[in-house]
Amino acid sequence: MLNFMMVSSPHSENALSEAISSSLSEWSMKDKLFTITLDNDCSSHDIYSANLRDHLSNKNNLMLKGQLFVVRCYAHILNVVAQDVIASIHGVIYNIRESIKFIKASPSREESFAEIALKLEIPSTKTLCLDVTTQWNTTYLMLLAALDYKQAFTTLEISDDNYNEAPSAEDWKKVEAACHCLKLLYDSAHSIMAAPNPTSNIFFS
Repeated sequence: MLNFMMVSSPHSENALSEAISSSLSEWSMKDKLFTITLDNDCSSHDIYSANLRDHLSNKNNLMLKGQLFVVRCYAHILNVVAQDVIASIHGVIYNIRESIKFIKASPSREESFAEIALKLEIPSTKTLCLDVTTQWNTTYLMLLAALDYKQAFTTLEISDDNYNEAPSAEDWKKVEAACHCLKLLYDSAHSIMAAPNPTSNIFFS
């Protein structure tokens, strides 16, 4: 946290960059600032960060004249990529969500599904779970668990006239491909966000 301060309206890009510059001066940090991280690709952020970079560069306070000054938020980048992957199979994901809702609607359905999985000798110990649609990592975990039970979903559709949401064989291939991509993002996010120590050095490795 750098500072709490009043910025007079309108909150123009120049006003914001001046407020940040003033706070840096107050804390004697202008000679110590290396980069700033932006949480999204908002155009106003680009403008005030450029203003701040130019101001500090003119005073020769930035390494490499500010070429490394602005760093995009890694979590935001991962989220954008993951959402693109998820959007590419949104129809299949809808069917999987509805399938899980159907199974979890009553204990008897959960029991029937478990019996089907047992008869099919599905070795998975994963539990079917619904995702939080705004959190891509939970969608990945939902798809990953559902993949293990793809045969069980098909069998359930045959045995239960009330269920007709089972993904097709082609749908499951799409899910497998999506999970392959999402795993790379999930592992990358975990390596950064679950680390108990500073991870800025990874940026340069």
